[in-house]
Amino acid sequence: PQTVLTADYRYAETSGDGVSSDSRDQYVLGGVEHRFSPNTILIARAGAQFREVDGGGESTDPYAEVTLNTNVNEQFRVRSFLRYGIEYYDTVVLASGFAGGLPVTGLTEFDAKATLRIGVSGEYDISQMLSVFGGVDYIMSDYDDGRLVTTPVPFGGNPSEDLINAYIGLSVKFTENLFGSVSYNYTDSSSDLPGREYDRNRVSVGVRAEF
Repeated sequence: PQTVLTADYRYAETSGDGVSSDSRDQYVLGGVEHRFSPNTILIARAGAQFREVDGGGESTDPYAEVTLNTNVNEQFRVRSFLRYGIEYYDTVVLASGFAGGLPVTGLTEFDAKATLRIGVSGEYDISQMLSVFGGVDYIMSDYDDGRLVTTPVPFGGNPSEDLINAYIGLSVKFTENLFGSVSYNYTDSSSDLPGREYDRNRVSVGVRAEF
């Protein structure tokens, strides 16, 4: 009664714009959904990802995703997730490496961008009208199987990138359907790619209506 087994097939098709190539991804996954208690549920899936890139190659890679949600009490909720797979966007970047034995820096398309995403977030209701929320996300990406965009020359470079994003904010319930929020977001990016290492601070104010 507390555990459900699942089987998934997914298909994704990406139409690249400009110098980005078209690609297709298929996923064959098995999983489990387990409820530890009425307030805590785990959803996990794992399997294989089959990727094909026009003008590039074909690959078979592992894929996994895990989500754990829990209501600690009536006021406090915590959500966490983990996902690992080959992502099919942001694959054309300026990179430094070797082509034909010579050091080069140029616009490069990578067929494989192995990415690990980990995140945890929480929300606490101070009152019926006011709640505080926050969280931390960590994203690690490794680029592989690159080739220069200008010529189909194999690119001898495997850059990596690490990104940490943390945020905290307040949410106010004005009416039954209207909400307001203010949040502070900090991002730190460490990258082997030129021009992609930075720190960013962002303050956001918003209004949301639900129907």
